[in-house]
Amino acid sequence: MAATSSKNNLPPTPKLADAPTLAAVPRRAFLTSALASGAASLLGAAALWGQSGAEKMGPGTIDVHNHFFPPVLKDDTDRFLTAVYGAVPEAIKTWTPAIAIEALDRNGIAKAVVCTSSRPAAPGVTVDQFRATARSCNDYGAKMVQDNPKRFAQFGFLPMPDVDGSLREIEYSLDTLKAPGIGIMTSYGNQWIGDPVFTPVLQELNRRKAVVLCHPRPAACCTNLMPNVASRESQLVEFPYDTGRAVVSLLMSASFANYRDIRWIFCHAGDVVPVLSGRMNNVFSELSPEQLAKFIPQGMDFELRRQFYDTADGAYAPSMAALQAYVPNSQIMFGTDYPYVEIEKNVREIRARHLPAAQMRAVESRNALKLMPQLAAPGA
Repeated sequence: MAATSSKNNLPPTPKLADAPTLAAVPRRAFLTSALASGAASLLGAAALWGQSGAEKMGPGTIDVHNHFFPPVLKDDTDRFLTAVYGAVPEAIKTWTPAIAIEALDRNGIAKAVVCTSSRPAAPGVTVDQFRATARSCNDYGAKMVQDNPKRFAQFGFLPMPDVDGSLREIEYSLDTLKAPGIGIMTSYGNQWIGDPVFTPVLQELNRRKAVVLCHPRPAACCTNLMPNVASRESQLVEFPYDTGRAVVSLLMSASFANYRDIRWIFCHAGDVVPVLSGRMNNVFSELSPEQLAKFIPQGMDFELRRQFYDTADGAYAPSMAALQAYVPNSQIMFGTDYPYVEIEKNVREIRARHLPAAQMRAVESRNALKLMPQLAAPGA
């Protein structure tokens, strides 16, 4: 890994030669070698692949992208999931904190940072009602944390796009509930998170140096790719594409540059962002230095490579190759998107990347603990 650049304190671009190989170790060769070398060799290989249980991993693996379902959001969640999936998936219908802990245990995960996956307020819901809903969600999550402090933390839920209500809930989540961060959606209606209407929210999050998980959702504009398949289109393309739209809105509004103390986490290995970063740079290269100085004075790569990215439903070989080629390993954290995606699938994919032991440990827990040290607070 190249030394960190002194200019702009820019994290080093991963060298291709230094990047972990994505080629799979042949299963037959691995098993033969492991059996020949005995149990010690097998355990060594397991540690290299990140296969040791959470009880043997120091602070333990942390899932920074895990969902919970407060009862107050049931109707909203059921409507949304029925539109996307045709029915409420069984894993969500039967979700409880106890079942979530069982899933963590099966996969050797020590702690999950949970967030809602709520849409904006349904039609007919008043501002006051939605503010009460947000408070109920946060109190439900806080009860989960109180009951299971070693297993759960939560990202605060905001009643966006209600700016005043969101400012109050930021204060409540971070000051009263001591949440390690805030959850925000990529868009609300046809307004993306970099829209000037949300400036007061970004200013407050920046003032507090907050960690913000930015979760995608199908934007209101863009779920009409083909007649009668809007739900499947949302699953296939609109979730990842909306992360790209949100990132561009934050770039072009100068939000990354102006609110540099916000620590953003983007989901699913950055979705389309690492893949499209070259094209985006080509477009920006056509602008004058004076134009660029208005929104990315230190360059697009500087802004995007200092953000954080989780691996939830994104640890597949192509997406991880793109992410690892674009950002340092220090910016990558383990996530699962549970229960929308089985934890087992996420574990299988991240192990299949065969990261060196030190890089795997950083992804599993060390990067998250550096970003959110309160996750390792006494009694947590």
